[in-house]
Amino acid sequence: WASATQLDAALLAPPALPQTLAAAPSTPPELRPGSSSPDSMDYDRLNSPSTSAITLELMGHRLHISQDPNSKHLGTTVWDASMVFAKFLEKNSRKGRFCPSKLKGKRAIELGAGCGLAGLGMALLGCDVVTTDQVEVLPLLMRNVERNKSWIAQSNPDSGSFGSVTVAELDWGNKEHIRAVEPPFDYIIGTDVVYSEHLLQPLLETIIALSGPKTKVLVCDFPAQVVLFHPCKGL
Repeated sequence: WASATQLDAALLAPPALPQTLAAAPSTPPELRPGSSSPDSMDYDRLNSPSTSAITLELMGHRLHISQDPNSKHLGTTVWDASMVFAKFLEKNSRKGRFCPSKLKGKRAIELGAGCGLAGLGMALLGCDVVTTDQVEVLPLLMRNVERNKSWIAQSNPDSGSFGSVTVAELDWGNKEHIRAVEPPFDYIIGTDVVYSEHLLQPLLETIIALSGPKTKVLVCDFPAQVVLFHPCKGL
């Protein structure tokens, strides 16, 4: 795997996380998702165990993202990075490469989508998005996608800017799952996906398998920056 420089990477500074959303400090590396210690589940929370939903104003829409902080699966919690990524898209949507006129109809896939916030952000810019995760996370992910699609359609029925969002199972490295989502994609996105060393190889293999010559990959790991790179350059 090439270095960020070899991959023609651009570090894109994300906006500050709104104070109303900064419910907890960023998670220490040893307590990131994928930690082998069951005890870490008590600390690995963006919100308190009683917080069942996050409301976020994004691109003129109010998104309602359900979560399950008491679940034993880390994908059912809204993590800081997904909100930073969504606000990054909003900040950069007025001009440049992330404006809706340039993203309309582009195919995007979200890896490790969890509660689905980042994928919904791409769909608000006109992308046709496939949000993916492990099978245990899919019921919550599907609920978030369907409810927010319905609310967006009801609040602005005449808007043609919203793309589409679907949900699919994708275990990293699973060739059948990869074929089923019909690569290549224009954009591959992920938030807080790089958290355990043993997952790096299947993640990178999956990114390469989903990529074409012009694919762009956006990865956000709060509180670091959003990184944009091209996986087919320098490999």
